[in-house]
Amino acid sequence: MIIYDNQNNLRGEQMFVIALIMGVIGLVCFRFMVTNTKVRVDTTITLKEDAPKFNIIKAFNNFIHNRPAVGATLAPIATFIGMYGASTAGQILFQAYFKNAKISGIVGMISYFGVFIFSPFVSRIVKRFGKKEAVTFGSVVCALAYVLMLVLPITPDSRGLGLYVLCQVIAMLGGGIGSCLSWSLMADAIDYNEWKFGVREEGTTYALHSFFRKLAQGIGPSLGLVLATKLGYDASLKAAQTIEVATRMRYLVPVMYLGSYIVMIIAYGVVFNLDKKTLAQMESDLKERRAKNEK
Repeated sequence: MIIYDNQNNLRGEQMFVIALIMGVIGLVCFRFMVTNTKVRVDTTITLKEDAPKFNIIKAFNNFIHNRPAVGATLAPIATFIGMYGASTAGQILFQAYFKNAKISGIVGMISYFGVFIFSPFVSRIVKRFGKKEAVTFGSVVCALAYVLMLVLPITPDSRGLGLYVLCQVIAMLGGGIGSCLSWSLMADAIDYNEWKFGVREEGTTYALHSFFRKLAQGIGPSLGLVLATKLGYDASLKAAQTIEVATRMRYLVPVMYLGSYIVMIIAYGVVFNLDKKTLAQMESDLKERRAKNEK
């Protein structure tokens, strides 16, 4: 809302100052959060001289054979590449197609509302349907939302903008449950590693998951810009792109979103193999195994 001028062009000369101010606000928020965080479970770490040496090759091999970890990692990779790529094309869409760049920030915020809507009901949803089942269904809803965005008559006017927002609201409802449960799926993947391979590698499993997420966050915006350029986008024209190029952006955005959610459906529905029944069995087996080890 504040980085575009009245001609829908970026305020390039003011971007550094704006980013700096936002960064300071973010830092203050982080410090507030850290200061008010309480450690509820304090674990004592004991170093053992005779402990087996950590083997990074073996740990990585365990990760790639850990289907829940691979599935729970592949899904956000697809999300970030599609979402960040679509966001890059989406900025051009709002600049050159809808001729209203400032409203793009408000529309973009819609996707976060799903977390607030589903947060109070997550435990009930999981208990009733299961995590895998819930996130897979949510991904299907998102995919359908972007199919609608492709086929509906989204014209460069207020009516078309309204249809675009409607599709984003539907996607928000589908993606909200996944946003609430994504990190919980990684916790289950870490338990699966212990269940399947007999060793708990929390740090390595999480580090590899985080690494691939960060990699996707870098690829996504670049891919979106490359595709936009291939479709005729000329950065020197800023918001004054031709209607042909603007129309291509109107289709590129849903295509990138749709592609990412198709991969997510495969990641959650096929690769991630901890359905409700299997998850319950794993938790029961680990509980029994740990009880024996304590004796």
